[in-house]
Order: sequence, then structure tokens, then C-alpha cells
Amino acid sequence: MGCELVEGGMDAPEAIERAAGGADAVFHLAGVYRIGIRRSERPAMYEANVTGTERVLGAASAVGVPRIVHVSTINVFGNTRGRVVDETFRRDPADGFLSRW
Repeated sequence: MGCELVEGGMDAPEAIERAAGGADAVFHLAGVYRIGIRRSERPAMYEANVTGTERVLGAASAVGVPRIVHVSTINVFGNTRGRVVDETFRRDPADGFLSRW
């Protein structure tokens, strides 16, 4: 397919830079998604989803990757109340999200 899958942790920017170096594009698909997390688990989820994403974007940018594709979770839709939705769905921001920071 013309691509190389690189596995690794998102806690090491230098390793991400080595993996991304020379790439035409970086696809960032890592993350943690669970519903109803405990308050004590929120910092780890934030670290994985927010800080990890910042590291990937920063590392890819630092080595000059021209394209970065970020794939988020379905949680972006919030509570659809069982309805199957697509990209045309608009949630009410007042509903918040299923997992909150």
C-alpha cells in the first residue's frame, strides 16, 4: 500500500520524530475512549488523548512532515441516544460529552 505502520508510545517525542522522519504523511489514530470514566482516570485519559496528540503533531511538524491526518473518536458526537449518525449530525453543545475532563 505504500505505507509503513510504526508502533510505539506517544510519550516519547524523539521516538515519534524518528518514526515520522522522511514520511510524506503521518496518520494519528491513537487514543483512549471509554464511557463513564472515574475522576481518578481522567488525567491519564487527558495525557493519552490531548498531550499525546500534541506530541505527535509537534514531532511531525518538527521533522517537516507535509501532511498530518488526525482521526478522532466517535465521542465527538456525544450522546446520540442510540441513533446511528454520520458527519451531518450536529450535537447540542449544552449536552457536553460522555466522558468529561
